[in-house]
Amino acid sequence: MPARFALASALAVGVVSALFVFLVARAWRKPNVVIVSLGAVRADTLGAWTRPDVFPSAEPVAPTLAHLCEVGVCFTQAYSNHPATRAAAATLLTGGLAAEHGVRGPLDGLRPTQRQLAELFASSGYDTGAVVGSYELDPIFGFRGFAEYDARFDEPIVGWGTDPVPVPSLRFFDRGWQRSARLNKLERNARKPDPMTTDSALGFAARHRARPFFLWVHYFAASPVWPAEGPPTPSVPLYVERVREADRELKRLLRGFVDLGLDRSTWFVVHGDTGFALLEHNDFGPGTSLYEPAVRVPLVVVPPRAELQKLGGRKVSTPVSLLDVAPTVVDCVGLPVQVAWRASGLGSWVGCRAESPPRGDALPLETYGLATAAASKEVRLPSGVAMRIGERCRAVRWQQWKYIVREPYPLLDIPAPAQVPPELAARLRRHEVYNLAADADERNNLAGQRPQVEQQLHAALEFVLPAEP
Repeated sequence: MPARFALASALAVGVVSALFVFLVARAWRKPNVVIVSLGAVRADTLGAWTRPDVFPSAEPVAPTLAHLCEVGVCFTQAYSNHPATRAAAATLLTGGLAAEHGVRGPLDGLRPTQRQLAELFASSGYDTGAVVGSYELDPIFGFRGFAEYDARFDEPIVGWGTDPVPVPSLRFFDRGWQRSARLNKLERNARKPDPMTTDSALGFAARHRARPFFLWVHYFAASPVWPAEGPPTPSVPLYVERVREADRELKRLLRGFVDLGLDRSTWFVVHGDTGFALLEHNDFGPGTSLYEPAVRVPLVVVPPRAELQKLGGRKVSTPVSLLDVAPTVVDCVGLPVQVAWRASGLGSWVGCRAESPPRGDALPLETYGLATAAASKEVRLPSGVAMRIGERCRAVRWQQWKYIVREPYPLLDIPAPAQVPPELAARLRRHEVYNLAADADERNNLAGQRPQVEQQLHAALEFVLPAEP
């Protein structure tokens, strides 16, 4: 009898000890990080659109996103530094701009020398995964560090409504071949329906729930689709419906994490990858301008449930950008890495740093969306020779000001593009200056009217985003 009692006692102590170790390990395990990218979702989808020239509505366009903004830390003046899907993702995952990561045009991939966020998490013992909704984010373009990468695409981006024949994703160093391969892919299988993205992301979370993980989820959302011929017909109601569908899938994703019990240990960063012009400045879509509708995006950081009461409900009006995301998540989970980030991050606002928040750095913005053959224009040199050129836009957002420089640029999607002669570049370069506090719609170009301010803005632009040699 005493022996049996001793054995039972030993077993009980063992069970209690194992349970204690399990609970302590669970309590102290590293938190998960989930970054959710919403394709081409504007910042103002957080609220109700009451402008009749846009879309009359008494309800938020994206109610799930609006709810996150109420319970998390919401950055009301967040910017996409490069409003094109692949370039924005490259900035998000490297904390760098095109000069560092190398993504400018539609044929470019990330440089192999640029360390990426998933690699930092993997080297710190995290499971890593990506679920992307667009071919523009196919791993053939150099996205690295993900042990699992769901880049299955079922629907075309160009020629929607056709019966696509799937083709593999191919990468060529020859730009002519790569251009043909890209168009072939876009016309067949280049995007994933948003519900499939949610299913895949929740599947990854369920498989890896026992270990800390880093997961990047990209929804195609409102990213543009094109008919077989010509540009898409501008439709604000269609844009709104696609945002709402993505918002419903975001709700399902978050609900799935609650059901899995992972909301207690997960940091969420939810953001738009680019904005979307809805006929402002006679533009429709993302990627070709740096006006506010094209670059302002929603950005919300939602801490684990235990931190919500302490941190949630904050609204930050200081201008920030996607450059801030990588240093923020590294700070918040305490990765033991040393990286010289371009931006200071959001850690002070979301409780991951003790020092006071930064006052607001000069934010760099850039786009090469008009440096393509399709968007090029013909100009004549003084000799009378005609050539086709593209355009690069650089901008800096500082205090209440935005300063934009438009300058000629070689075409990025053709083999051996002609270089722009310096005298032509000087003749065609244009400047724009806007006081966003008094002119939120950027209608009144103050270039030449405030020379001292313009000089300061130009110096700030050349410091954060210098002209290329």
